[in-house]
Amino acid sequence: MLTELNFVWDIAQPLAAIFGAAYVLVPLVELKRHIALKQSVIFQRVQTWTVICAIVLIALALGAPGVAVLFAAIAWQGAREYARVSGLTGAYRTLLLAASPLAVVAAWLFPPALALLPFAFVLVLTVPPLVRQSVTGIAEPISRAAFGFVWIAWPLAHAPLLVEREGGVVWLTVAMLGVSMSDVGAGSVGMLFGHRKLAPVVSPGKTWAGAFGNVLGAALALVVLSPWLPARDPAPLLLLAVAIAAASLWGDLIESLVKRASGVKDAGALLPGFGGILDRIDSLLVALPVVYYATMVM
Repeated sequence: MLTELNFVWDIAQPLAAIFGAAYVLVPLVELKRHIALKQSVIFQRVQTWTVICAIVLIALALGAPGVAVLFAAIAWQGAREYARVSGLTGAYRTLLLAASPLAVVAAWLFPPALALLPFAFVLVLTVPPLVRQSVTGIAEPISRAAFGFVWIAWPLAHAPLLVEREGGVVWLTVAMLGVSMSDVGAGSVGMLFGHRKLAPVVSPGKTWAGAFGNVLGAALALVVLSPWLPARDPAPLLLLAVAIAAASLWGDLIESLVKRASGVKDAGALLPGFGGILDRIDSLLVALPVVYYATMVM
């Protein structure tokens, strides 16, 4: 616990400095642009990131229990947003919302359950039609609920298990910072050099140059966290950076696919300046299991 607290304190200090500078510079920039802070998307994002970072740091400082509670809450909200976007209603929506946070807690309390969670949830989904003795139109809602669980709850259930390992708090931070900086790298490089579209139908804004930016961003995250990494061999870390970048991009594309199929722009409105929880964690949903299993062999 002392090591975790030291790590959290070490990263909290530069974050505080960065946010302190943002709260000074962003209002000045927006004032020059004649934009009121209430209407400033950039300032909204700074405020949202401040709250997110504070909550995450508290959870990391508390170790596995804090992470389990945080990710259970994220799983519930993510499932809630997915149910709205996908049109999931009735008993199947209720089961998804109940099972998603329980999956995170169950995996933490009994790690072997992680492998059985998707199959167990599919079995649970068959209960309503068996009780009602109804076979009409059950395939679609069961499929939607099962996809939501495997896409959202099951990946998030890896978080407390990752933290339980030696250096796990650092590796979880690698996953979270890796996808965040991967996203920044993709946006920056894509804006400067992006011409060829990567997925013009699913996500028109993404380019092949932006995909290279994903790798740069993930690699930079590992460089930033290198003083605390349990593993220091550059070759595996470079492969991990590429894996995080690929996972980040893939996770973003999956959410774009779901939203475009449903005809919505944002999954929700919980996070001002960003949209919903799913809009913020879409990349992490793929990257978290990647980091979990990659660090098993590092």
